[in-house]
Formats: sequence, structure tokens, C-alpha cells
Amino acid sequence: MKKFLIIVCSIFIFSCASQSQNNNTIYDCAIKDTITQEDKLINIDKYVNQLEEKRNALILENDSVKAQIFLSKTQNKISKHTENKITNVNKEINYDYLSKKITSHYFYYYKNSVLLIGKEYHYDTSGNITKVINNDDPENYTLCYKEAEAIVLKKMGKKYEIKALGRESTMINNEKVYYWEVITSKIGSFKNSDKRELWIHGKTGKILKILKLYHFD
Repeated sequence: MKKFLIIVCSIFIFSCASQSQNNNTIYDCAIKDTITQEDKLINIDKYVNQLEEKRNALILENDSVKAQIFLSKTQNKISKHTENKITNVNKEINYDYLSKKITSHYFYYYKNSVLLIGKEYHYDTSGNITKVINNDDPENYTLCYKEAEAIVLKKMGKKYEIKALGRESTMINNEKVYYWEVITSKIGSFKNSDKRELWIHGKTGKILKILKLYHFD
């Protein structure tokens, strides 16, 4: 995650054990990242006018789900976007504009930033899978994003909320370390001085750093 309008003013390095080990709650980040056979071909007949006029059309919206279609002629594609308002998990299915056949689909967690999760699938013109990318990166992140969020909230207390998170890496003692970069802020505050950035080790859950973020509010 790229930093912007932020000056890091103080850093604290911790060697505490993973806080998730002391938490009996199980945070399951697994998602059903497959799709149905019907999803491999999109029918936009009843949305043509909206797509031509506004380049997007609302399919469904209620308290828990919002589904839309987006048209991009410049990229020669149609996208079907489904947002789960409760979990913040989003599904994106892309189709070829002319054939209306699926080309790819993936999932992401959105909380002021996009975090790719689950497996990303790419297809040929016959609808067969040609490539699979595991965006969870299990080799470097045995700790999932929900566990990282839980560690941060436990450390910061009830007055804070998660604003954004992403995967990052750095060199520590000549070793490449993969970590969760989690931005948190006091609930209801829009001041950058009320934000904190925590680095959570991707495997152990240790808090590597806490950065106090300053900006002219």
C-alpha cells in the first residue's frame, strides 16, 4: 500500500508473541472462489440501454448485496461486480465484449483499499481454465487478513477501527519478511494524527512495528 500525505514520526519495534495465539476465536478467511456454469456467459439484453448511456447498470441491491454490470468498450470487456456489504468481499467477473464469454474472475476484500483474496481464474474462449493465481499467497502468509485485523484491534483497543490493509515485505536482519500493513484510526476521527500503522508478521502474527502517522490536520 503506497503512503500518501503522511509523515512517519515515530516507530516502535516489538518482539511480542503472536496475539492471535491467545485468542480462541477462529477467523476463517476462506471463500468460495469458484463460479457456476451459468456465470461463464453473460446476457446483457435488458441492460443494453443503460450500458450504452451510463456504461453501468444496477442488477440487484438490498441490505446485504449490491450487483452491477460495467461496460468498457476501450478495454473490450464487460464486468459483473458483486459486493457483499456485510463481509466487504467483492467478486469480479470479466467477459469479452463481443462474445460475452468469461475471460477471468477474482475476489477482493475492500476497506478503503483493494486486497486480492482467494484464487484468480483465467479462461480460454471455450470456458476452460488456463491459469490460476492464489492471491492469498499461503507460502508467505499463513496468517489471514481477518486474523491480522483482530491482532491490531486487540492491541489498539475498542476506540479504534480498521481503515485499510495490504500485503508488504521488507528486509529485517538480511532476511525478507512478509507482513500485513494495517492502517487503523480512532472511530469517527478524520484526523491523520489519530491514525496508526501496524506491521503484522505474515506467519507468526508478531507486531513488528507501530508507526504514528502525522499530517497537518
